[in-house]
Amino acid sequence: MEQKRESAAEAKTCLEKALQIDPGLSDAWCELAEHEWMLCEPERAVAPLQTTLKLNKQNADALWRLSMLLRQLPAESTAKRALFECSELLDLLAPGGSSKDSLSVSLRLAHAAVKADPTSGRAWECLGNALLTAFLSGPPDKTAGFIGRSLAAFTQASKHPSVVAQPHFHYNRAAALHYKDDFSGALVSWLRAGLLDPAWPAPRASATRCLRAFRKMDAIVHTQAEDFDKTTRKRIASLISSLAPCLAADGGQPLAKLLGPFRPRKQGSKSAAVTSTIPDLEFRLFKDLKTGNNFGKVVCGGVVTSLPSDSDLALNLLLVDAEGSFLVLRIHQISKV
Repeated sequence: MEQKRESAAEAKTCLEKALQIDPGLSDAWCELAEHEWMLCEPERAVAPLQTTLKLNKQNADALWRLSMLLRQLPAESTAKRALFECSELLDLLAPGGSSKDSLSVSLRLAHAAVKADPTSGRAWECLGNALLTAFLSGPPDKTAGFIGRSLAAFTQASKHPSVVAQPHFHYNRAAALHYKDDFSGALVSWLRAGLLDPAWPAPRASATRCLRAFRKMDAIVHTQAEDFDKTTRKRIASLISSLAPCLAADGGQPLAKLLGPFRPRKQGSKSAAVTSTIPDLEFRLFKDLKTGNNFGKVVCGGVVTSLPSDSDLALNLLLVDAEGSFLVLRIHQISKV
């Protein structure tokens, strides 16, 4: 690490001398910012990147680096505040709307970097990370599709050898796969990150936590009702009893009460079809669900207990339906206090 810092300091000195001779070298300003960053001085990386944009507004390397900086610098950062006053940045962001919060601007800069150079693997990687951060930080109703878009950006980035050689790429991609519920893909990416940097504990810790949680969940889901403790057995029996209308040929009003606004519409009902924004759904029991997507289906179950957590932002619950079948429900973007 010390040797790396010495090399970065030496490269920084050479770049500064080159820029004294020719201040118009936009790529040199961009590289200077990179070495300031490597020397653990991200605040000082902002000014050289601003200079790069003054010389070339379409410099993809400067755009994706600024996108990353905005997500890393603290809110009280003087350099960040100065960046928002930069005319070159304001010109770039004008078509994107009026929002000036760091995450929105970071996302728009990442998109601008990809647009400026669609062949840049680092730009695609930055876009994937920006979308992942927005998904984890933003309101669910506005960021629901961000994980899919993040993975699409990571797929583009993975076509570049310089990107896939970096452990952090696989680690971040694993996080996106994990929140997409692609657990096997996430485990593979965590494994690759760990192999590329064996001294980095985070990939191994994430994979181990995921495996342990799902082994416990699998054991609980396949436990027979009579094998639970007395308190849990009583709760399961009570829940199954309250869900009895789900088994009736025509559940009628009791089933409608259980399903609330998600109840299937009666044939010929006009008011519900016109006024409701909820699509018409078909009621099913847990056993009727198939692996993958079950669009247009609605189920009803009661919460038996919480399950082991595989993530700080996901809540796992064990549900039971009217037939006594178990199902795991995952709710994303749950803050743990």
